[in-house]
Amino acid sequence: TTLFRSLQKPPAVPHGLDTGPPDFVGIGAQKCGTSYWYNLLIQHPMIYQPSHFEGNVAPAFLSKERHFFDRFFQRPLDDEAHNDFYCWFPRPSGMLIGEWTPRYLIEHWTPGLLRQLAPKTKLLVILRDPIERFNSGMNHNLRGEEIGRASCRERV
Repeated sequence: TTLFRSLQKPPAVPHGLDTGPPDFVGIGAQKCGTSYWYNLLIQHPMIYQPSHFEGNVAPAFLSKERHFFDRFFQRPLDDEAHNDFYCWFPRPSGMLIGEWTPRYLIEHWTPGLLRQLAPKTKLLVILRDPIERFNSGMNHNLRGEEIGRASCRERV
């Protein structure tokens, strides 16, 4: 499913916004607080969060996690991909923008591609104790199963 997500084209860039490489890309394992830190970052007045993504980007988490590089494990970058990448990062002149895709930490092809498309982009890395991360992930999955079971019971 990650591959499917990464194939989505960026929404049309509204007039007046500049496009280009992201100013920052967050990487780090899941369940390490990536959403928390991303939400803190976008509250800063100099960091732009594209409002035109709402309702135009599905699934909604692509507004935080672009998953752009997921598909390039088996094909090279081309000019269209280069342009699409920049269109994921529209912002008013003088503002910063970025993303946080935890998966980039484990995709061995992503660092080279990121360097190729955005050589000045700052990498933000967050890690967590592996046992705590595992427990958090298991609790997250169990909560999802409970919600799934409850939904199934409601349908019967």
